[in-house]
Amino acid sequence: AIGIPTLLQPPPAPELPPVYSLVLRDSAQQPLWMVVCDWRTHQFTVNRVAAAAPDAEKSHELWLVRKDDAAPLSLGLLQGDELHGALPDNANWRGTKALAVSLEPAGGSPTGLPTGPVLYVAPTPI
Repeated sequence: AIGIPTLLQPPPAPELPPVYSLVLRDSAQQPLWMVVCDWRTHQFTVNRVAAAAPDAEKSHELWLVRKDDAAPLSLGLLQGDELHGALPDNANWRGTKALAVSLEPAGGSPTGLPTGPVLYVAPTPI
């Protein structure tokens, strides 16, 4: 009788790897940006692989698309070769459906939401 409750309990959820990566690609599957995400710290790093910079009056902006279909959250502008950041307090990687890049006016979205076309989307692996 002592061992039965242990046998009836579901197995523990597998531990997530602390770091995972994903690639934002164009329609020809050319890698544009590599994103490395850390579950423990909520930090991320984005490295430019082959993405061309937009025109001077435009910016590429990185967005976190949430599974609950809430408004996307800006993670920052993709300027230069590398972006380091942290998820906003109201987000987590487990609740993320995808990362996306939109084309915005210079300096980023004026509304806090994507205003330009969404150019690239990378589903998260979870």
